[in-house]
Amino acid sequence: MATDRNLLFGAFALITGFIDPDRFSETCKLLSAQPDESVESVLRGRGWISADDEQHLGYLVQSYLHNHHENAGESLSGLPSDIRQSLAALENLHFRDTIASLDPGPGPAATGGAIAAPASGARYDFMGIHGTGGIGRVWRAMDRHLEREVALKELRPEKAGNAKAAARFSREARLTGRLEHPGIVPVYELASRGETNQPFYTMRLVRGRTLSSATSDYHQKRAKGVADPLDFVGLLTAFAAVSNTIAYAHSRGVLHRDIKGDNVILGDFGEVILLDWGLAKVMDQADESDSETGDPLGEMQSANVTVQGEIVGTPAYMAPEQAEGRLDRIDHRTDIYGLGAMLYEILTGRPPFEGSTTLEVIKKVVRENPTSPQQICADVPPALEQVCLKALAKDRAKRYQSAADLAQEIHRWQDVQRRKAEDALRRQTEILRSVLNSMS
Repeated sequence: MATDRNLLFGAFALITGFIDPDRFSETCKLLSAQPDESVESVLRGRGWISADDEQHLGYLVQSYLHNHHENAGESLSGLPSDIRQSLAALENLHFRDTIASLDPGPGPAATGGAIAAPASGARYDFMGIHGTGGIGRVWRAMDRHLEREVALKELRPEKAGNAKAAARFSREARLTGRLEHPGIVPVYELASRGETNQPFYTMRLVRGRTLSSATSDYHQKRAKGVADPLDFVGLLTAFAAVSNTIAYAHSRGVLHRDIKGDNVILGDFGEVILLDWGLAKVMDQADESDSETGDPLGEMQSANVTVQGEIVGTPAYMAPEQAEGRLDRIDHRTDIYGLGAMLYEILTGRPPFEGSTTLEVIKKVVRENPTSPQQICADVPPALEQVCLKALAKDRAKRYQSAADLAQEIHRWQDVQRRKAEDALRRQTEILRSVLNSMS
């Protein structure tokens, strides 16, 4: 029954944290008015889930249905009791009959069935999905041994049988674990599940928003004339912190190769964390993922999505040598370009190159120069525009030769602005003092 399947998909989106109860309730109301629509189309249309999210949730729903003999009604009865109670509390007549028919007793998921988080052993209690990427997903989990909340990353279920994906995943954990820096999430443990032998690793759980989200919010306010100048200062400070993190990684012989605002988390307490080292590689060492074959251009339609294979990185932010698949030319200056692309987005609100397809963006990256930031936003400081365009130079030799130099340029500009503000305040104070003296 379509209604049962809709409700099941929505329940999975709710349980795994892709949507909150308010959004689920709103979705149900929309479906009441348009019963021929699917939950997937509503959630995608509202921008609450991505295409990857939809595929992931669809896989979970289909697996759960399979375990309940393709019976959606029976599957709904297997939902945890607290979820069934939450669904029953929704004021939505279209779903009322379906919800009311659910068996109120505990279903298999309430005792560790198919919908429950997979068990990795007695040490971790799973608390919900924290995020999902190309080959992995991250759970919020409670470490019983140390009584602390952690992030637990594992392969997505549909990738679990892929030997190359598993090898890349374990390699990511080990490489990240080698990097000890305040801007990189520490890895606590790399292990595998006894029952499946699938790898997972745990790390510090960081809450916050992405640099891309913060940048988008700033430019929306700027367009309305209500932006706080301190927000811009905060974005630049975060950028300099990421640049210093990359400088550290380079000092350890590691390239990131997928620098973008979506991979930077601004923590609730001032942390600036560079995530997703899945495409990272050790300098002067061959990387197994570099030699993978396939047609990433044909598979990917979004220029903001990471691709792998001969072309490695995210098209909208990748350097020309990455876009051309010139793996022999990728070095630390490739990451400098990625930082420049991130700075460009901070200055203008968009990446250096845009297009309707991955191939279109890649052609622009290779053949065209980015539009001057001041042509997009007239108030972009000239000095920062020069810094940005130097980092984005097509010729690697003309870019900054170290990430530390790039960070220093930002700090130097901020210091000049601070001194100018102090001088202006000093002059205003002197003028006011002079006026007051003349009046006495």
